[in-house]
Amino acid sequence: MDKKILAITIVAIIIVAAVASVTIGNDDNDDGDIDLVGNDVYLEIFGNANGDYRLDDDDLKIIDDYVNGKTDKSDLITVQDADEKKTYYLADSNTDGTVDAKDLDYLRGLIDRTVDHMYFLDGYGHFSRSPLNIDRIAAEYLPNCEILSLFGLQDKIVAVDNAPYTLADHYLMNMSDSAKSKLVNMNSNSKPNYELVQEADPDIWLTFVNSVMTKRASGQTNAEVFSLNMNNFNAENIYESGCVKGVLLAGHIFNDTETAEKYVKWAVDLWEKIDSRTNDLTDRPEVMYVMYAHYITMGDQNKTLRLYTENDPLYQATVLAGGKNVVDRIKDFSNFSSSQADSYQIGLETIVDWNGTYDFLFTHSVKYQGNGKVVEAVPDQGYLENDNTEFMNAQKGLNDIDCFTWLDDEQCYITNSDYRNNAAGGLLLSAYMATILHPDLFNDMDMKDVHQSYLDMLGYDYDLDENGVFYYTY
Repeated sequence: MDKKILAITIVAIIIVAAVASVTIGNDDNDDGDIDLVGNDVYLEIFGNANGDYRLDDDDLKIIDDYVNGKTDKSDLITVQDADEKKTYYLADSNTDGTVDAKDLDYLRGLIDRTVDHMYFLDGYGHFSRSPLNIDRIAAEYLPNCEILSLFGLQDKIVAVDNAPYTLADHYLMNMSDSAKSKLVNMNSNSKPNYELVQEADPDIWLTFVNSVMTKRASGQTNAEVFSLNMNNFNAENIYESGCVKGVLLAGHIFNDTETAEKYVKWAVDLWEKIDSRTNDLTDRPEVMYVMYAHYITMGDQNKTLRLYTENDPLYQATVLAGGKNVVDRIKDFSNFSSSQADSYQIGLETIVDWNGTYDFLFTHSVKYQGNGKVVEAVPDQGYLENDNTEFMNAQKGLNDIDCFTWLDDEQCYITNSDYRNNAAGGLLLSAYMATILHPDLFNDMDMKDVHQSYLDMLGYDYDLDENGVFYYTY
């Protein structure tokens, strides 16, 4: 080949490569980056007539066309709440049951923030409303504190449960001393101290789990109670997940859609990087995912283990990472004790029957629990720990347990609770698991870099090169 042609070809290749590297994850590429509707997902804010992730002129046009007889009611998007199974039109921005000119006025008020409330279905499908002028927030558990940090709203938090209260040096690191001195500890998010929360007088109360209707029905709070459901994670459709729908909803509630969209693009980009390499895998290692509790910590006092089902982020993270779940072997759960909808407690005899038949053991460890407890049997871990000795020894000790002695060290892992219970809702866990299950496919993925990008985006001044205990690799 002529040297001049070769040189031009090389330059062209470099330019193309450079353009490609800039395009991937480029925040300036607005349209098409967040394709909710194309993935059969709607952002269920009333007034969001076309179901996408913005309230804008497109929604006004849909309502206007209907009001002026240019379209039929059958052309309007309907949604259904989870409680009364009532059908609503997304175009009904004021939720009075009729789509008319009043909805045009109300939507304009939502867009320019001149109305009092926004109506929506929350992360669990509960019909909800939120004031648009929010000064005081009750926030349960770790993911809600992270999301409020993302939007720079730490000083508006007036009540939290025991986990973020105890770990405030990280999760509330950007909170002013004045706000921190007044912060209320509701202790448990499942059985909160209502009296203390009521004294804190929040405008809204963000729940961690699906306790919205219980707290509303308690008659012990004046706050608008709803959930972003950040813990929801869908391996097959990231747009269904809390790290997309929940954050986009929060962006509209807190009047910062630009920050919300930046976060969502980060989440979608990471999901695509993992999914593009694992989605078509036919050779998937089998994973037993259990809680670091019960027989593991109590021995013969509790001969059960808790396995996670498809409703849990741990299960979904395993799928996205290119694995399959041992729990799928069970087709009928009627003979197993159910502790909650996302998991089952399974007797030790079943676990022993599976010896030698799966590839990896992962254990989910929660030191600071949402119920207010601090579990001493769980090894020290997280953002405020720098010594990984307990974590490392606990992981190395997994195959000393009778039912796991057949496993090698490199098959046994403890995962930190943040990788399930944070605002990424399973994405960080998926990245970590992928590097273990398929090291050849993910030899270019550095877990610390992925995690650091998440913290930087949230606005935390935290260096993983110097701090933190989250995992131990062999």
